[in-house]
Amino acid sequence: QMQVFRTALSEVPKSGEVWCEGARIALQQKDFVSARKYINFAIQFTPQYGDSFIEYLRLELLEKGKDNADLKSVEQACVNADPNYGALWLHCKQNPLDSTRNVVRQAITLLSEQSISDSNENPASVNLMV
Repeated sequence: QMQVFRTALSEVPKSGEVWCEGARIALQQKDFVSARKYINFAIQFTPQYGDSFIEYLRLELLEKGKDNADLKSVEQACVNADPNYGALWLHCKQNPLDSTRNVVRQAITLLSEQSISDSNENPASVNLMV
């Protein structure tokens, strides 16, 4: 996976989508430092890609836990960027008229449910995974 990521970066180094995929790989490996760096690049290069913000929420929850995660800052950054596409983003957007804030809050709900189901070791109920 990492080799494919590096190849993609060499082809399109300013693609937020590619950087977001790198963050997903880093999150799977529990490499939170790299994941944060990749997510920051993803948001800088392509702020309209909503999946980067959802992965940012996932990073906060995985790294700091639900009680210490800085979800409000991520939510505000997302509202400021006003993303409009991405598979996870559209999954969380329940209604075409949903505001950015509502989509982020739905993502937090789904990610929190995922954390609970993961802690119960119930992989069949994963709600928001790529």
